[in-house]
Amino acid sequence: MFRNRALSRGLALILFLAACQGQDPVESVSLPQVDRSSQGVVSAAHPLAALAGSEMLELGGNAADAAVASAFALAVVEPSMSGLGGRVQILIRTPEGEHVGIDGTTQAPRGYDPDEAPQASYGYPVIGVPGVPAGLLRAHAQFGTLPLTTVMEPAIRYAENGFRLLPGEAARQAAAAEQVAEFEGSRMYFLKPDGTPYRAGDLFRQPDLAATLRMIRDEGAEAFYTGSIAQAMAADIQANGGAVTLESLAQYVAEESLVVKGAYRGHELIGLWIPSFGAITIEILQILETLDAGALDEAEWALAV
Repeated sequence: MFRNRALSRGLALILFLAACQGQDPVESVSLPQVDRSSQGVVSAAHPLAALAGSEMLELGGNAADAAVASAFALAVVEPSMSGLGGRVQILIRTPEGEHVGIDGTTQAPRGYDPDEAPQASYGYPVIGVPGVPAGLLRAHAQFGTLPLTTVMEPAIRYAENGFRLLPGEAARQAAAAEQVAEFEGSRMYFLKPDGTPYRAGDLFRQPDLAATLRMIRDEGAEAFYTGSIAQAMAADIQANGGAVTLESLAQYVAEESLVVKGAYRGHELIGLWIPSFGAITIEILQILETLDAGALDEAEWALAV
């Protein structure tokens, strides 16, 4: 996912300058990926994202507030795996027991011709229309209770003040350093001035990303899909051989996703239809349900699966 989002100025989405407020960076090395509050538990891929979610619960927010805060935080603290330029699938259970899905999938621009388009495995030609901002903002608007200003504050704080890079993130960035170095924007933000990648424990600040997040916070999805962020992205992507246009950004909508249900050994399963893997996962589990897994040795298990 790193290659598809962070290898250009348009894809990095950190296009606007902001001054550092001079506050201390956030320390994350010793924090867990699960954060507990008096109001609930939040689990996320990065400790600071889990912390962002639990902050929302402590402030009186609901699970949607916590999830959106965690997701925006992930776009900052785990850029090799998450980001504003990516996609999001959201499954929500309401207090009434209803299940609702939101499909914020990355889309190919309208009129995209894969046979005629430039071929590449990374860089500008592989950039699609991002779904993360639209999906998260829709989830917050429909189900959140706290102000968006509050929900996005942790992500902006992490980007502005910085945080210590975790070993996994540092390793992924180092693995892609050669590709990152090919593009001006990614060199600027993901490599040190001497051209080397950041290492675990290094301070990683993204004040330009903080400014972008503030614009989304203040102006909503319009800032990203039709406003100045969209204009900057489209101009940069078009100038460098990509397919995303200002029109394709403006046309993007996070759709309601189809919810699929099944069962496995008496347990109800609920997931989202394609492009999520909910239906496929349910099918796999229902196949496994026909097997006596405990009676199979490793070789038999491999053949059965």
